[in-house]
Amino acid sequence: MKPAGVSVFNVASDPDSPTKGALAIDGDPNTSWRTDKYLNNFPALKPGIGLMATFSQPVKLAQVVITSPSANTKIEIRTASSAQPQLQQTLVVGSGTLTAGETTIPVKMASPSDRVIVWITTMSPSGKLWASQLSEVKFIGAR
Repeated sequence: MKPAGVSVFNVASDPDSPTKGALAIDGDPNTSWRTDKYLNNFPALKPGIGLMATFSQPVKLAQVVITSPSANTKIEIRTASSAQPQLQQTLVVGSGTLTAGETTIPVKMASPSDRVIVWITTMSPSGKLWASQLSEVKFIGAR
């Protein structure tokens, strides 16, 4: 399922690379959306950061498949009922830890949603800094 659009979702400060979010759903694994590089990992700095996919109609997902070079990045899949929710207004419907390459995260949605957030709760170490990147995110519908 291809979303109608994607935006960088951040509840604590300015979004990281806000104009690059669409690179994570462009079908090209050689392009990526990247977080900024941080001296500390989440949640010491902020609760996380992610991408919000918006669908033209509510969808019920079975899994989210993420291609990334950022091993050990921890991800939550969340749904939202508004375009700018607070984090506590979102619902966790799946979670997993990325391996370098492709990772499948199972999703259990009680009801369809038109907004799905790929939320990074822990970034990958990048030298002495912390950062993550998402090369491709695919949303797979429930049957």
